[in-house]
Amino acid sequence: MPFEVKLTIFIVAAVFVAVLLGIWFFYTPLKKRKFRHAPKEAFYKTVRKVADDGDYYLVNNVKFDMGDGTIINIDHLLGGDKFLYVIMDRYFEGAINATAEDFYWVYYLKDHKNTLKKEIPSPLIETKNIVNRLSLVSGLQINYLVGIVLINKDCFVSRFENVEGEVQLVPTNRLSEVISSYESKEVEAFNGEDLHRVIHEIHDLSANAKNAE
Repeated sequence: MPFEVKLTIFIVAAVFVAVLLGIWFFYTPLKKRKFRHAPKEAFYKTVRKVADDGDYYLVNNVKFDMGDGTIINIDHLLGGDKFLYVIMDRYFEGAINATAEDFYWVYYLKDHKNTLKKEIPSPLIETKNIVNRLSLVSGLQINYLVGIVLINKDCFVSRFENVEGEVQLVPTNRLSEVISSYESKEVEAFNGEDLHRVIHEIHDLSANAKNAE
């Protein structure tokens, strides 16, 4: 093989390897930056994929007017075969120190070179209250509703364990696994027509609340 051909092959291979290394090196920080600046879009893609893979109903950006001036906002309602999942998005730029029972969490927020420490209300408690109210509005029994607080997978949560039967704290990379575990439980499945009716009623209630704003 002529030297010029060998040299050309070597250069092309070297460029190809350099491009792959560049993609590998920059992919994670670029993905984190996109998540940071557009967390809602990133969370939506995660939930959308689970809905598509399982052929589940999905309603996003749900609003409820409780009739007393209180508006409930739900990021995603995912209708599985056995449960209706109430999913709330939470993006944390840093670390969380919390337990499932805490009413307030300690949030270590990254701010350039510094780390700010502050207390925040527990999103699990907030979501539990929303699940209870949704049960009242929709007429669905509470045991058919599963609350999920969905967080970015790179958020560090210290000493945390989910409690069975309570609202679950789930990183994005485990959402599919968690939904599958619930759908595999030995419980009676939804009646398809009833689930379709409830989802559409919720959609209509949400549309009415949005139009009233």
